[in-house]
Parts: sequence; C-alpha cells; structure tokens
Amino acid sequence: MGPLARRRATDDAGTGHARRGTAAAPEASEPAPAVGSYLTDGRRLLRVAHTLPCVGGGGRFLALEDCRTLELVLCRASALATRRLRPVVPSG
Repeated sequence: MGPLARRRATDDAGTGHARRGTAAAPEASEPAPAVGSYLTDGRRLLRVAHTLPCVGGGGRFLALEDCRTLELVLCRASALATRRLRPVVPSG
C-alpha cells in the first residue's frame, strides 16, 4: 500500500486508526443548513452563524462557529459531506 492510500485509510489526525462509518452527511444537492443550526464531525460542535452567496459559482458559503473556541470558519455548503459534517439532532 502506497503512502497516499495509507493516508486515506487513517483518521484526520493521522494516527493510523481506521476511519469508522458515520451518519450520512448532507448531499451537495440538499439546501444549506439554516442559520442557528448545529453540525458535528464527532469531535467538534459547530453552529451555523451566517450563510453567504457564492459569487459566480452558485451555492452558498457557511460561516461555522466552533462552539468551544468561538472561531469562525468559512466553507461551501456543498463541502459538508467532504468534511464529514452532519446535523446535530436534538434528543427528547
């Protein structure tokens, strides 16, 4: 197995542990999550703080706020599946 294939088989931290399956992430064709909704990748909790239109390419940018550090990160709504982000479903 080459280094690229080996890297794909490891987790994001590069620890060498195989990735586990996760709940289905939103598809690129699905609408962007609503402002105020929460997303997770299993390690971080992110709140959708703002949505912004993409210039020229269509789609939307999301301003995601890390609930622990309060940092804002911009990402395309279509990249949620790539980043393995999925909506948080409230219990009860």
